[in-house]
Amino acid sequence: MGDDAPDEELLALARDGMSANLNLIQSFHAEVTEFESQLAVEEDGTSTTRQHKRYRDIVFDGGKCRQKVQVQVLDEKGSWRQQYEKAMSYDGIQTRTFVPSRKIGIIEAGDALQFPPARDMFCGYRIFHNTKLTDLLANADNVEIEKQDNGETLFHLTVPDEEGVFDVWLAAEKGFLISAMKATGADGRLAAERRKTKMTKVEGAWFITEMEEVIFSHDDASADQRHHIKAKVKAVNQSVPEATFRLVFPKPTLVTDRIQGTQYLISDPPLVKRDSLSSSWKLSTTALVALNVVIAIVVIATFFWRHRKQ
Repeated sequence: MGDDAPDEELLALARDGMSANLNLIQSFHAEVTEFESQLAVEEDGTSTTRQHKRYRDIVFDGGKCRQKVQVQVLDEKGSWRQQYEKAMSYDGIQTRTFVPSRKIGIIEAGDALQFPPARDMFCGYRIFHNTKLTDLLANADNVEIEKQDNGETLFHLTVPDEEGVFDVWLAAEKGFLISAMKATGADGRLAAERRKTKMTKVEGAWFITEMEEVIFSHDDASADQRHHIKAKVKAVNQSVPEATFRLVFPKPTLVTDRIQGTQYLISDPPLVKRDSLSSSWKLSTTALVALNVVIAIVVIATFFWRHRKQ
Protein backbone atom coordinates (compact mmCIF):
# COMPACT_ATOMS: atom_id res chain seq x y z
CA MET A 1 0.00 0.00 0.00
CA GLY A 2 1.46 3.41 -1.00
CA ASP A 3 1.81 6.35 1.37
CA ASP A 4 -1.14 8.14 -0.26
CA ALA A 5 -3.46 5.13 -0.18
CA PRO A 6 -6.27 5.14 2.40
CA ASP A 7 -6.27 2.71 5.29
CA GLU A 8 -8.41 -0.10 3.90
CA GLU A 9 -8.99 -1.55 7.36
CA LEU A 10 -10.52 1.73 8.54
CA LEU A 11 -12.71 1.95 5.44
CA ALA A 12 -13.84 -1.64 5.97
CA LEU A 13 -14.64 -0.79 9.59
CA ALA A 14 -16.75 2.15 8.44
CA ARG A 15 -18.62 0.01 5.90
CA ASP A 16 -19.28 -2.70 8.49
CA GLY A 17 -20.49 -0.09 10.98
CA MET A 18 -22.92 1.38 8.44
CA SER A 19 -24.26 -2.06 7.53
CA ALA A 20 -24.67 -3.03 11.17
CA ASN A 21 -26.71 0.10 11.88
CA LEU A 22 -28.90 -0.29 8.79
CA ASN A 23 -29.53 -3.96 9.58
CA LEU A 24 -31.06 -2.87 12.88
CA ILE A 25 -33.72 -0.91 10.99
CA GLN A 26 -36.33 -3.12 9.37
CA SER A 27 -39.21 -0.68 9.66
CA PHE A 28 -39.92 2.74 11.09
CA HIS A 29 -42.54 5.44 11.41
CA ALA A 30 -41.26 9.00 11.35
CA GLU A 31 -42.43 12.57 10.94
CA VAL A 32 -40.03 14.76 8.98
CA THR A 33 -40.09 18.52 8.51
CA GLU A 34 -37.89 20.02 5.81
CA PHE A 35 -37.21 23.69 5.17
CA GLU A 36 -35.71 24.82 1.87
CA SER A 37 -34.61 28.26 0.79
CA GLN A 38 -33.18 29.08 -2.63
CA LEU A 39 -32.87 31.97 -5.07
CA ALA A 40 -35.20 31.87 -8.07
CA VAL A 41 -35.01 33.99 -11.22
CA GLU A 42 -38.38 35.30 -12.41
CA GLU A 43 -39.48 35.75 -16.04
CA ASP A 44 -38.74 39.48 -15.94
CA GLY A 45 -35.14 38.79 -14.92
CA THR A 46 -35.53 39.76 -11.27
CA SER A 47 -34.55 37.32 -8.54
CA THR A 48 -36.36 36.39 -5.37
CA THR A 49 -35.77 33.98 -2.51
CA ARG A 50 -38.29 31.17 -2.43
CA GLN A 51 -38.90 29.31 0.79
CA HIS A 52 -40.66 25.97 1.18
CA LYS A 53 -41.71 23.77 4.07
CA ARG A 54 -42.29 20.09 3.47
CA TYR A 55 -43.99 17.86 6.02
CA ARG A 56 -43.74 14.10 5.53
CA ASP A 57 -45.35 11.34 7.58
CA ILE A 58 -43.46 8.18 6.61
CA VAL A 59 -44.11 4.51 7.27
CA PHE A 60 -41.30 2.32 5.93
CA ASP A 61 -40.97 -1.45 6.01
CA GLY A 62 -38.32 -3.37 4.09
CA GLY A 63 -38.54 -1.18 1.01
CA LYS A 64 -42.30 -0.76 1.09
CA CYS A 65 -43.46 2.71 2.01
CA ARG A 66 -46.42 4.96 2.63
CA GLN A 67 -46.13 8.68 3.12
CA LYS A 68 -48.24 11.80 3.32
CA VAL A 69 -46.65 14.95 1.97
CA GLN A 70 -47.67 18.56 2.55
CA VAL A 71 -45.76 21.45 0.99
CA GLN A 72 -46.14 25.06 2.04
CA VAL A 73 -44.64 28.19 0.46
CA LEU A 74 -43.90 31.56 2.04
CA ASP A 75 -46.00 34.15 0.20
CA GLU A 76 -45.29 37.84 -0.38
CA LYS A 77 -47.07 38.75 2.87
CA GLY A 78 -44.79 36.51 4.91
CA SER A 79 -47.45 33.89 5.59
CA TRP A 80 -47.12 30.17 4.96
CA ARG A 81 -49.58 28.98 2.32
CA GLN A 82 -50.22 25.37 1.42
CA GLN A 83 -49.04 24.65 -2.12
CA TYR A 84 -50.11 21.03 -2.40
CA GLU A 85 -50.81 17.84 -0.48
CA LYS A 86 -50.56 14.24 -1.59
CA ALA A 87 -50.56 10.70 -0.24
CA MET A 88 -48.34 8.02 -1.77
CA SER A 89 -47.78 4.31 -1.26
CA TYR A 90 -45.48 1.64 -2.66
CA ASP A 91 -46.29 -1.99 -1.90
CA GLY A 92 -43.29 -3.54 -3.61
CA ILE A 93 -45.14 -3.83 -6.93
CA GLN A 94 -46.85 -0.55 -7.71
CA THR A 95 -46.96 3.07 -6.58
CA ARG A 96 -50.24 4.82 -5.84
CA THR A 97 -50.60 8.59 -5.56
CA PHE A 98 -53.64 10.58 -4.43
CA VAL A 99 -53.98 14.38 -4.65
CA PRO A 100 -56.94 15.44 -2.44
CA SER A 101 -57.32 18.97 -3.80
CA ARG A 102 -57.82 17.68 -7.34
CA LYS A 103 -59.49 14.37 -6.49
CA ILE A 104 -57.12 12.48 -8.78
CA GLY A 105 -55.27 9.19 -8.30
CA ILE A 106 -52.38 7.65 -10.24
CA ILE A 107 -51.22 4.02 -10.35
CA GLU A 108 -47.69 3.34 -11.67
CA ALA A 109 -45.47 0.28 -11.89
CA GLY A 110 -42.51 -0.03 -9.54
CA ASP A 111 -41.21 2.55 -7.08
CA ALA A 112 -42.26 5.94 -8.41
CA LEU A 113 -42.34 7.78 -5.09
CA GLN A 114 -41.50 11.46 -5.32
CA PHE A 115 -39.36 11.27 -2.20
CA PRO A 116 -38.28 7.62 -1.96
CA PRO A 117 -37.29 6.97 1.66
CA ALA A 118 -34.73 4.47 2.84
CA ARG A 119 -33.59 3.05 6.13
CA ASP A 120 -31.42 6.12 6.70
CA MET A 121 -34.35 8.55 6.13
CA PHE A 122 -32.56 10.24 3.23
CA CYS A 123 -29.74 11.87 5.09
CA GLY A 124 -27.90 9.33 7.24
CA TYR A 125 -25.66 7.93 4.55
CA ARG A 126 -26.13 10.29 1.62
CA ILE A 127 -25.47 13.94 0.80
CA PHE A 128 -27.93 16.29 -0.89
CA HIS A 129 -30.32 13.36 -1.43
CA ASN A 130 -28.25 11.84 -4.23
CA THR A 131 -24.57 11.32 -3.35
CA LYS A 132 -24.34 8.05 -1.43
CA LEU A 133 -21.75 7.59 1.28
CA THR A 134 -20.79 4.19 -0.15
CA ASP A 135 -19.66 5.96 -3.34
CA LEU A 136 -17.55 8.37 -1.30
CA LEU A 137 -15.95 5.50 0.60
CA ALA A 138 -15.00 3.83 -2.67
CA ASN A 139 -13.26 6.99 -3.87
CA ALA A 140 -11.63 8.11 -0.62
CA ASP A 141 -7.91 8.75 -0.87
CA ASN A 142 -7.36 9.33 2.85
CA VAL A 143 -9.00 8.41 6.15
CA GLU A 144 -7.99 9.57 9.64
CA ILE A 145 -9.36 9.05 13.14
CA GLU A 146 -10.10 12.25 15.05
CA LYS A 147 -10.93 12.32 18.75
CA GLN A 148 -13.29 15.11 19.78
CA ASP A 149 -13.27 17.08 23.03
CA ASN A 150 -16.54 15.41 24.05
CA GLY A 151 -14.91 11.99 23.70
CA GLU A 152 -16.58 11.04 20.42
CA THR A 153 -14.59 9.41 17.63
CA LEU A 154 -14.92 10.68 14.07
CA PHE A 155 -13.61 9.10 10.89
CA HIS A 156 -12.41 11.90 8.61
CA LEU A 157 -12.57 10.95 4.91
CA THR A 158 -10.97 12.98 2.15
CA VAL A 159 -12.54 12.31 -1.23
CA PRO A 160 -11.29 13.97 -4.43
CA ASP A 161 -13.91 15.06 -6.95
CA GLU A 162 -13.86 16.47 -10.46
CA GLU A 163 -14.88 19.85 -9.08
CA GLY A 164 -12.87 19.81 -5.86
CA VAL A 165 -12.66 17.81 -2.64
CA PHE A 166 -15.18 16.34 -0.18
CA ASP A 167 -14.29 16.21 3.52
CA VAL A 168 -16.68 13.92 5.39
CA TRP A 169 -16.75 13.14 9.11
CA LEU A 170 -18.46 9.93 10.29
CA ALA A 171 -19.61 9.34 13.87
CA ALA A 172 -17.97 6.01 14.73
CA GLU A 173 -20.01 5.38 17.89
CA LYS A 174 -23.29 6.36 16.20
CA GLY A 175 -23.62 4.00 13.30
CA PHE A 176 -21.04 5.88 11.23
CA LEU A 177 -23.69 8.43 10.29
CA ILE A 178 -22.49 11.59 8.56
CA SER A 179 -21.69 14.04 11.33
CA ALA A 180 -20.40 16.84 9.10
CA MET A 181 -19.36 17.49 5.51
CA LYS A 182 -17.54 20.16 3.56
CA ALA A 183 -17.19 20.45 -0.21
CA THR A 184 -14.36 22.63 -1.43
CA GLY A 185 -14.26 23.78 -5.04
CA ALA A 186 -11.27 23.69 -7.36
CA ASP A 187 -10.74 27.38 -6.58
CA GLY A 188 -10.26 26.56 -2.89
CA ARG A 189 -13.52 28.17 -1.77
CA LEU A 190 -16.12 26.38 0.37
CA ALA A 191 -18.89 25.25 -1.98
CA ALA A 192 -21.21 23.33 0.37
CA GLU A 193 -21.42 22.25 3.97
CA ARG A 194 -23.42 20.00 6.28
CA ARG A 195 -23.61 21.19 9.86
CA LYS A 196 -25.72 21.38 13.02
CA THR A 197 -26.19 17.62 13.00
CA LYS A 198 -28.07 15.86 15.79
CA MET A 199 -28.36 12.08 16.14
CA THR A 200 -30.83 10.00 18.12
CA LYS A 201 -30.76 6.35 19.12
CA VAL A 202 -34.08 4.50 18.87
CA GLU A 203 -34.43 0.78 19.59
CA GLY A 204 -30.67 0.35 19.25
CA ALA A 205 -30.43 2.07 15.85
CA TRP A 206 -29.03 5.52 15.15
CA PHE A 207 -30.85 8.15 13.09
CA ILE A 208 -30.03 11.71 12.08
CA THR A 209 -32.90 13.73 13.53
CA GLU A 210 -31.66 17.21 12.65
CA MET A 211 -29.17 18.70 10.23
CA GLU A 212 -28.62 21.58 7.84
CA GLU A 213 -27.01 21.61 4.39
CA VAL A 214 -25.95 24.79 2.63
CA ILE A 215 -24.79 25.36 -0.94
CA PHE A 216 -22.94 28.65 -0.97
CA SER A 217 -23.17 31.42 -3.54
CA HIS A 218 -20.03 33.51 -3.18
CA ASP A 219 -21.43 36.36 -5.26
CA ASP A 220 -24.48 36.90 -3.06
CA ALA A 221 -24.96 35.44 0.41
CA SER A 222 -28.75 35.76 0.03
CA ALA A 223 -28.54 33.30 -2.84
CA ASP A 224 -27.24 30.48 -0.62
CA GLN A 225 -29.41 27.38 -0.90
CA ARG A 226 -30.34 25.99 2.50
CA HIS A 227 -31.91 22.66 3.36
CA HIS A 228 -32.81 21.97 6.98
CA ILE A 229 -34.25 18.66 8.20
CA LYS A 230 -35.81 17.89 11.55
CA ALA A 231 -37.23 14.42 12.20
CA LYS A 232 -39.11 12.65 14.94
CA VAL A 233 -38.81 8.85 14.93
CA LYS A 234 -42.07 7.58 16.39
CA ALA A 235 -41.56 3.81 16.09
CA VAL A 236 -38.91 1.33 14.96
CA ASN A 237 -39.35 -2.34 13.96
CA GLN A 238 -43.01 -2.54 14.86
CA SER A 239 -45.32 -4.78 12.87
CA VAL A 240 -46.91 -2.96 9.92
CA PRO A 241 -50.05 -4.42 8.24
CA GLU A 242 -49.66 -5.08 4.51
CA ALA A 243 -52.76 -2.99 3.82
CA THR A 244 -50.82 0.08 4.96
CA PHE A 245 -48.88 0.05 1.71
CA ARG A 246 -51.87 -0.22 -0.66
CA LEU A 247 -53.44 3.23 -0.80
CA VAL A 248 -57.22 3.09 -1.18
CA PHE A 249 -58.65 5.93 -3.24
CA PRO A 250 -61.67 7.68 -1.68
CA LYS A 251 -64.87 8.53 -3.56
CA PRO A 252 -64.93 10.41 -5.83
CA THR A 253 -61.49 10.00 -7.45
CA LEU A 254 -60.51 10.09 -11.11
CA VAL A 255 -57.90 7.34 -11.40
CA THR A 256 -55.28 7.06 -14.14
CA ASP A 257 -53.86 3.54 -14.23
CA ARG A 258 -50.61 3.78 -16.17
CA ILE A 259 -50.01 0.04 -15.81
CA GLN A 260 -53.24 -1.01 -17.52
CA GLY A 261 -53.51 2.10 -19.68
CA THR A 262 -56.99 2.89 -18.36
CA GLN A 263 -58.72 5.79 -16.68
CA TYR A 264 -61.86 5.57 -14.56
CA LEU A 265 -63.88 7.39 -11.97
CA ILE A 266 -64.38 5.87 -8.52
CA SER A 267 -67.80 6.95 -7.30
CA ASP A 268 -70.92 5.57 -5.68
CA PRO A 269 -72.36 4.17 -7.89
CA PRO A 270 -69.70 3.97 -10.65
CA LEU A 271 -70.50 6.51 -13.34
CA VAL A 272 -68.03 6.52 -16.18
CA LYS A 273 -65.09 4.55 -17.44
CA ARG A 274 -62.85 4.49 -20.45
CA ASP A 275 -60.82 1.51 -21.54
CA SER A 276 -57.70 3.37 -22.61
CA LEU A 277 -56.14 6.76 -22.04
CA SER A 278 -56.49 7.59 -25.74
CA SER A 279 -60.09 6.41 -26.18
CA SER A 280 -63.23 8.44 -25.67
CA TRP A 281 -65.34 8.11 -22.52
CA LYS A 282 -67.64 5.09 -22.34
CA LEU A 283 -70.56 4.64 -20.00
CA SER A 284 -70.18 1.97 -17.36
CA THR A 285 -72.67 -0.88 -16.98
CA THR A 286 -74.63 0.90 -14.25
CA ALA A 287 -74.85 4.07 -16.28
CA LEU A 288 -75.95 2.15 -19.39
CA VAL A 289 -78.79 0.49 -17.49
CA ALA A 290 -79.91 3.85 -16.12
CA LEU A 291 -79.72 5.43 -19.55
CA ASN A 292 -81.77 2.63 -21.12
CA VAL A 293 -84.45 3.05 -18.46
CA VAL A 294 -84.64 6.79 -19.11
CA ILE A 295 -84.89 6.20 -22.88
CA ALA A 296 -87.66 3.65 -22.38
CA ILE A 297 -89.62 6.06 -20.18
CA VAL A 298 -89.27 8.83 -22.75
CA VAL A 299 -90.42 6.54 -25.59
CA ILE A 300 -93.45 5.29 -23.65
CA ALA A 301 -94.41 8.79 -22.53
CA THR A 302 -94.14 10.08 -26.09
CA PHE A 303 -96.32 7.24 -27.38
CA PHE A 304 -99.12 7.90 -24.85
CA TRP A 305 -98.91 11.66 -25.41
CA ARG A 306 -99.34 11.27 -29.15
CA HIS A 307 -102.10 8.69 -28.65
CA ARG A 308 -104.08 11.00 -26.36
CA LYS A 309 -103.54 13.89 -28.76
CA GLN A 310 -105.15 11.88 -31.55
